[in-house]
Amino acid sequence: MSIHVAGIIGLVVVFLIGTLRPINLGALALVMMFVHGTIFGQSVQDMYRGFPVDLFVLLAGVTYLFGVASNNGTLERIVEAAARFAGDRRALIPWAVFIVAALPTILGALNSTSVALLAPLSLRLARRYDIDRRMIALMVAHGARPTGRSHGAWYCSSAASSRTSPRCSVTERSM
Repeated sequence: MSIHVAGIIGLVVVFLIGTLRPINLGALALVMMFVHGTIFGQSVQDMYRGFPVDLFVLLAGVTYLFGVASNNGTLERIVEAAARFAGDRRALIPWAVFIVAALPTILGALNSTSVALLAPLSLRLARRYDIDRRMIALMVAHGARPTGRSHGAWYCSSAASSRTSPRCSVTERSM
């Protein structure tokens, strides 16, 4: 069996285990990479050579930060403060949600992380102020989207690191 076919089979196994068990797919894939590399005789240095450690640290750190902020109620307090700022002007609530959704992605979180953390809070806010749920959901999703291109976001940092990498020759014009 070739190394490529074994890699695809390993990926299918990762998805099957991740679907059937509540285990993080990223952690499973990382373990599968080491198993696959060991079976096919790659050294640990070779396996790490293609692994973007700086991107991993950014994503893990920001995800952990916003996970803690979600568990201890900080995100809920921020959403509530934005709603208090809007006061009795109900039309400002969706815009406040839009701005709050933009904050995590400006700091480097993935857009989907922002949406996953803020959507439940925003939907409760929509119910309380009698605002259409679809409107709030769209404001959360669209608030998280454009800020994904900020300098702190992982898209920008991965593009910048690949541009300066000796393995990849990308010019300013192509960026």
